[in-house]
Amino acid sequence: MAKAPVGGVKQSASATTASGRVRKAALVVKTLSIKNMKEGAVLEIKCATELHYEVSKNDKGETQYNKDGSEKQLATVRVVDLATGELGQLVCPAIVERALKEFKTVNGTVIGHCFELVRGISLGTGKANLWEVNEIEES
Repeated sequence: MAKAPVGGVKQSASATTASGRVRKAALVVKTLSIKNMKEGAVLEIKCATELHYEVSKNDKGETQYNKDGSEKQLATVRVVDLATGELGQLVCPAIVERALKEFKTVNGTVIGHCFELVRGISLGTGKANLWEVNEIEES
């Protein structure tokens, strides 16, 4: 049976690979989902990396494209959830991405800085949500 994750690393359920090599640990990084957060819900995070961009894929694993034909990019950042201490990957809504980019421009980095993300009102079905992003102290 697999052990609980410790600092983003989970012990493997099987001791060896099919070729007989000893497994040390499985690397696991939780995705922090903010998609279904309710209006007014708060997530407090500490950034562990800078923003990273990757190609957006649909449920079938196919690349998604913008109207101009360019590949859609997802902005992600590794964070520590300050409520649980868990390391996770956050897919940033555009408003949060812009706030973090602006913070980096002014301060040089987001790494080690803490933020409060507050979900605001929905702008309508299939539309974005407003987000409030505040720098906070780590307690």
